[in-house]
Amino acid sequence: MRVAVVGVLLVIVPACNCGMVDAGDGGAPDVLLLDVGEPDANGGESNPIVDISGNGSAFCARRAHGEWRCWGQGLPENVPNLDALPTLADEVAPGVWAVCVVVDRQVTCAGRPLMPPNPIEMPPRGSLHDVAPDAVDACAIDAEGDLQCWGLAPTYLALASVLEVRGSASGQYCARTADDVVCFQPGLPEYMIRVGLPASRLAGQGQSVRCWLSPEGRPRCDTRCIDEEIGLPPRDCTGTEWDTEVGPLPDAELLQLEIAEGYLACGIHPDHTLECWGSAYTVERTAGSSLAANTPRGELWSDIAIGDGLCGITLDGRLLCWNDLGPSTDVPAF
Repeated sequence: MRVAVVGVLLVIVPACNCGMVDAGDGGAPDVLLLDVGEPDANGGESNPIVDISGNGSAFCARRAHGEWRCWGQGLPENVPNLDALPTLADEVAPGVWAVCVVVDRQVTCAGRPLMPPNPIEMPPRGSLHDVAPDAVDACAIDAEGDLQCWGLAPTYLALASVLEVRGSASGQYCARTADDVVCFQPGLPEYMIRVGLPASRLAGQGQSVRCWLSPEGRPRCDTRCIDEEIGLPPRDCTGTEWDTEVGPLPDAELLQLEIAEGYLACGIHPDHTLECWGSAYTVERTAGSSLAANTPRGELWSDIAIGDGLCGITLDGRLLCWNDLGPSTDVPAF
């Protein structure tokens, strides 16, 4: 099994002064904060957190010097040696109960939610990047720009000239080419949606909705069911009330947009402020609290990741995480 690659490379991590910080004005509760590391000789921050990604309840974050940490419900018991990720990995991407690591364009995945070994643990040989795992399936882009997928499903979409690929907790995938956004479900090649529009960045997808940024950086979403009958007009999806819970999204330029299934969207504006839309589902579930309401005030952001909670990196390299009940409590120090 290729899991051994993950297990034998140990991470040397700096000490971290972690604690709770006041979210500032606006009445939002405190959020969990990871500091940026020890200052360098010139007084600058030497090792800020620079990257965050999320999928379902799983998150992975990276410091500038290369140290990674992943966390979330299901990861510790299903990913062997989760605390021993390669220090100098090029990419670390979380799935629902899995983690994939890219070192020198070689992919190694670990995660056993259903069976040992999980099919996700055996990626194809060759140069791969932009890896996107789910629970038992994963996709990546090879050196020629073709989409390569592997895992439990016997068949996958054949797609060339791929610029970006993303999976989701609901088992849906979307890939971006120069002139199209193509979404599919592994193992069911007849269930494919071609949006037919160019995009600058994917923003996530669920069972009934998928979003991206237009070439001008404006939010765009498609709300067709992924399992609609090909050749028939799009139909309404009973499982997602996108229009009432999240949309319509503002027709404004965004640097980044992330969605959580069909009930919440958050975006970073060009001035690096963060705004969220929707959350009717979480308000109903938690008797008034919501992920959007708990967003810290007065911060400027460089990157966000969304799932069962929300994590973001501030411009000065701090990682803040919260959920619809308040601060996240399962973020490891690193």
